[in-house]
Amino acid sequence: MSGRNESFTLNYLQVGVLGGLAGNRDMKKIKQRILRLSTFSKRIKFIKQIRGRYYHELKDEEVKKMIALHMTYGELMRHVKQPDWCEYPDALEGMFGCWSLMSPDYRTQISRNYCKNCDCYIKKGKGSEG
Repeated sequence: MSGRNESFTLNYLQVGVLGGLAGNRDMKKIKQRILRLSTFSKRIKFIKQIRGRYYHELKDEEVKKMIALHMTYGELMRHVKQPDWCEYPDALEGMFGCWSLMSPDYRTQISRNYCKNCDCYIKKGKGSEG
């Protein structure tokens, strides 16, 4: 066990033992804090898995996990990329971003060919035909 996980486990065990000494309300707060720490740890691991990847290439399970972890659009934009051919400002900004890219129905269909009629499409090699 690494030091970080070990201390978390020890704290969790200590809370279990000390639970008898704390009132129900205090115990509830302690359990909520432990749950938040656990969720934060899962979030960090998940961000490491998706960092630097393109949003439209993420699997549906990964997008569902982002929702389950309550990731914000700001976090999404910091860790995941929009397509290279897209110059839509903040295309991953939810309802203010690219509707096709953010749509669950169209997200996985996004490609150069799909986007070529969009005003925000960047053609290959400036000045050349895509």
